[in-house]
Amino acid sequence: MSDVVIEQPAVVEAALNYLVATGEKPATYAYDPPAGVPQRSGVYRTQRVNIVNARVSPPPGGLSLDRNGLELRQHASVLSDFTDPAAIERIYYPESEALLRGWTGAKRAVIFDHTIRDGHAARPGTVREPVKFIHNDQTFVSGPRRVRDHLPPHEAEKLLKGRVAIVNLWRPIGSTVESSPLALSDARSIAPTDLVPSDLIYQDKVGETYAFVLSIPGIGAITASLLASEVGHVAQFEGARNFAASIGLVARQHSTGGRSVLCGISKRGDKHLRHLLVQSARAVIQRAEQRTDRLGAWIRSMLTRRHANVVACAVANKLARIAWAVLTKHAAYDAARLEPAN
Repeated sequence: MSDVVIEQPAVVEAALNYLVATGEKPATYAYDPPAGVPQRSGVYRTQRVNIVNARVSPPPGGLSLDRNGLELRQHASVLSDFTDPAAIERIYYPESEALLRGWTGAKRAVIFDHTIRDGHAARPGTVREPVKFIHNDQTFVSGPRRVRDHLPPHEAEKLLKGRVAIVNLWRPIGSTVESSPLALSDARSIAPTDLVPSDLIYQDKVGETYAFVLSIPGIGAITASLLASEVGHVAQFEGARNFAASIGLVARQHSTGGRSVLCGISKRGDKHLRHLLVQSARAVIQRAEQRTDRLGAWIRSMLTRRHANVVACAVANKLARIAWAVLTKHAAYDAARLEPAN
């Protein structure tokens, strides 16, 4: 369980670089690439995202590796000079192994690939700059490969039949971090459709990492494909509400004697698309407690006043409106700008 508590702002807004999904596998060179080849391929867009300070506002139940994929710990290292690689391996490696075994309950820990990062232009040649693109260091392909790279073959295959975890152990060294601070994603907020395999090219091998796309909340590959096929259909509507109405996600209205009564949703239009959007909405609702944006606050408020099924239809309506905005503006999803007003 995390044990770090510091008085700091609970939420800050930051500009993060997300991949734009184009269907092509992006690649990054870990060394100077050949002439005419970019260091990093792929199209990236900057999005404004709320970052929660987990030191002062952790999720319910706190943070744990098994549930959230991250923890915060306090520890003062015996090593004070991280400029000597030999000292790092002699002193810090055994120290880190002991920490990880104690914190995770692992029977064994193997340390590899220690990296020092510094955002200053005057950093030493052996120090890398921060990675300013949203990513995950391992994939379902490269993770098992790492085990085989660092352990004898017979031991690696035996371990891979059980549970193996690759854990990044980060710590600030020297002075307080004032630029390019580390941000991590709660594992429960990540959908498989957010992950795009990306080649990491070394001089002697090709590794694989995940790049991240910023997707419309709850919208997976099947729903996105169906929405994309409706591009011409969507463009016919003057507003987001009209598009939502066309697939039966607005309330039926009954008027008599000058009095209007709103009933359940009309259930008109494409039944399959409506069903997928409602299922997407339920997925968003399940993660509402982890969301710090306007959508999360709105869902939590709705759940205090309405039945969960009513809220699911309301969220589906909102997702349809967001999709209309994305498709008609021919732009990537922007949580801050493209979410339609109520």
